[in-house]
Amino acid sequence: MTMTSADVALIVERLISDVAASPAEFTTPPGYAHLPLALVDAVYSIRSRYSAVERVVAAYGRASATPCQPLAARSEPRFREHGLDRLLDDAGTYHGEALADLLFAGSRSRTASRLKADVCVEAARRLRAEGVVTIPDLRERADDACVRHAWTGVHGQGWVTWQYFCSLTGID
Repeated sequence: MTMTSADVALIVERLISDVAASPAEFTTPPGYAHLPLALVDAVYSIRSRYSAVERVVAAYGRASATPCQPLAARSEPRFREHGLDRLLDDAGTYHGEALADLLFAGSRSRTASRLKADVCVEAARRLRAEGVVTIPDLRERADDACVRHAWTGVHGQGWVTWQYFCSLTGID
């Protein structure tokens, strides 16, 4: 099958309408110094405009007192990472819309018909159960099939979001 320039134009138009208002809105995130911020970004980036993702990540940062620092901040002498335990402690027993209101700017975004807020908590719980709580833990075990499955086993998450999550923590 041959693709025409009209086909390409339709694809570009669809990408712009579904992903960004214009190609100028495409951004490369600088990564995050704290694992929960990378997790929230990776989950909320699914079928979303990145400006909405940035709003949710910033809201989580405020709600959890986790500074939205880029990966480069990890080299600062006094840096101390907020790990997944922080996210799980803050989430407590909340779920659904109450959880979204508490930590995620009230976002009702969904993936695979689930609120992304609930997906974040489930992914954090599953990663913690595998011993991954901080970025160094993830870097050490990112190639471990059990750790990958902890992420991809969450309904609504898959290989692409796993790769993006890893890239947000500096793992190629």
